[in-house]
Amino acid sequence: MSIYDKPSREMLLEAINRDNNLTGNKALTWNQIASGFPEVIQSEGAQRNTRVLLYGLNGQGYKGNVTIEYDRIDMPTLFRGVVPVVITDPVGKLSELLPFLNEKYGLSLIPDDIVDQSVKDLGESWVLDVTVKTGCLAWQGGFTLRFAKFVPNLKDVVTDVDLSVIIAPFTIGAKPQAEYVAYGYDWTEIKDTLNIDWAYNRALTAADADLLNEVVPLNFVNVAPADVKPGQINLNGARYKGVATVAPKGKYDESYSRVATITLAATSNLTGDLILHFLPV
Repeated sequence: MSIYDKPSREMLLEAINRDNNLTGNKALTWNQIASGFPEVIQSEGAQRNTRVLLYGLNGQGYKGNVTIEYDRIDMPTLFRGVVPVVITDPVGKLSELLPFLNEKYGLSLIPDDIVDQSVKDLGESWVLDVTVKTGCLAWQGGFTLRFAKFVPNLKDVVTDVDLSVIIAPFTIGAKPQAEYVAYGYDWTEIKDTLNIDWAYNRALTAADADLLNEVVPLNFVNVAPADVKPGQINLNGARYKGVATVAPKGKYDESYSRVATITLAATSNLTGDLILHFLPV
């Protein structure tokens, strides 16, 4: 199941309640509070990319206002290197394709999140830039969408046919190599955890495995070695080895500025280090 399974306003409200331990009858609702217009944080060294004013609604139990800072999900990062494709019958408006896009890519976009436009005269195959409204609370930026009534030919989808040779930077052992598991994903969503919360040589917990799965559902677990099931990645006994700067011509992905590593235990069903890139450049 996608972690982006709620409309943008509900995603923000859920994060506010979770981070402030507001549960049950104490949980805030949009009947009690309202938000201002989200503002991009551009100051150097900022920990978050967005700030927004929250204020209590008259007669609903809260007075005053507070400004919070958080991270909106960056569409160019989410779809980096990927052009999402929707295949269905032609529609009249761009927003009518959102249910198909959401189902295929695990999103929860609604018409009010994007700058809508007519696509009824574009035919049965087209490519269009989708722009998120600047006032959207959960998403920012935009992405390129490909639409087709029928499955497109491969030659029409793959435009870059000059592919570089992939040279594996890691050794091959008797067990599957952990380096290949998390290498290709963006872990920026938990940058504060990697940079601040987790201490060097920390023993990973079951809660840590759940946190990693929330970012990328790779089926991490923390169980006794005898209890590991096929397809799982056991973090039992794993140790966090901290954060490093990505150097040119090294073994890390240079499209990111920072990288964290987790060394698996000898008793794990994989061997080596999990590599978590974050903060795209």
